[in-house]
Formats: sequence, structure tokens, C-alpha cells
Amino acid sequence: MDITTGSIDAGNDEVLFDSHNQPKNVANQGFEAFKDIVFGSVAGMVGKIIEYPFDTIKVRLQSQHHQSPLQYAGPLDCFKQSFVKEGVAGLYRGVSAPLVGAAVENSSLFFSVREQPNQAFRGLKLMCRSTDLRKMRLGTHI
Repeated sequence: MDITTGSIDAGNDEVLFDSHNQPKNVANQGFEAFKDIVFGSVAGMVGKIIEYPFDTIKVRLQSQHHQSPLQYAGPLDCFKQSFVKEGVAGLYRGVSAPLVGAAVENSSLFFSVREQPNQAFRGLKLMCRSTDLRKMRLGTHI
């Protein structure tokens, strides 16, 4: 068994294991990768939709001229004035590019990190099983 990949060489067919040490269907991995990409994209877009109005208010407050009388008294006043003047669409103006960026970023993170923690823990578990822990003293074998 290869501890680093969590696989067993079974002749021509390699058997992989999932995070629960169950045999993994290699043909199903394409679907799992697709799910990671879709779920990562949705998670990124939902996060950006929640965060974007706060970012809009922050930018409007930061872009006020400090010498002239301030247009907004604070964040709540900025939100109220923006909502009254422009509605919900005003709070989301320019969201399309950040939405795409968040979808791409999160989908790539979901896709790339999916197996790494599983492999690390599987390797540790296999090493502990294959070593007689009673014979280990201070990190050395007797």
C-alpha cells in the first residue's frame, strides 16, 4: 500500500480510498470534481452577494471629500440615503465582475483542497496501524 496516495496496487486496476477508508470508484471522481466546482462557485457567489452591499457603503464613505460638508453622517445614514435614492440595485451596482471572481476563486479552492486533508489523515492512520506503538519510545523505534 502506498501511504502517500492511500492506494493499493491491484495489478492493472488501482484501488483508491475515500476519507472513510472505503474503496473509491475512480470513474466517479469526475462527478465529484464537478460537484466541488459547482458548490465552490455557488458558495463564492452567495458570499459575495451577502458582502457586497457592505463594501459599497464602505467605499461611498471612504470617497467623501473631507474638506466639504460630509454627504453621509455614518454607515447607517449612507445605507438609508443610498437605498432611498437608488433602491436595492444601487447597493449592487458593479457586482458582476466581483461575483465571477468569487465564483472562480472558491471553485478552485474547493477543487484543489478536496483530497489533500483526506490523504494526510489517511497516511497518518496507516502509519499508526503499521507501527507497534508500544515499541516506540520518544519518537524512536527499539
